[in-house]
Amino acid sequence: MHSNEETPPGHGEGTLVFPPFRLDPVEQRLWDGNDLVPLKPKAFAVLQYLVERPGRLIRHEELLAGVWGDGTHLSEGVLKTQIAEIRQALRDSARVPRFIETSARRGYRFIGQVEQPARASCSTWPMNR
Repeated sequence: MHSNEETPPGHGEGTLVFPPFRLDPVEQRLWDGNDLVPLKPKAFAVLQYLVERPGRLIRHEELLAGVWGDGTHLSEGVLKTQIAEIRQALRDSARVPRFIETSARRGYRFIGQVEQPARASCSTWPMNR
């Protein structure tokens, strides 16, 4: 399976860690500990956009342009669907958020604690598989 020289899943270069989750933008995967969390590509892209800008209010228009591209004419309902999928994957709540906060009629803010990849711990990876 995995040798000791391999990088554990979800610990590659550029991985964003917000315990207990790890977001690997290179492999386009979300990990919860050693478990892969299924997430559709657009929901992953929305989550990545938010996690890369922690604490900042991201307006609907910016998020739509950043994920779907400028000139795309989508309703905010599309974002609500993606955010709902992300919240389900993160076991997060709109009423008592741990990761994604909604600013009514304005946008979303990632409020989870994001660790720098260099400081992120890989201690949960079982090295002897």
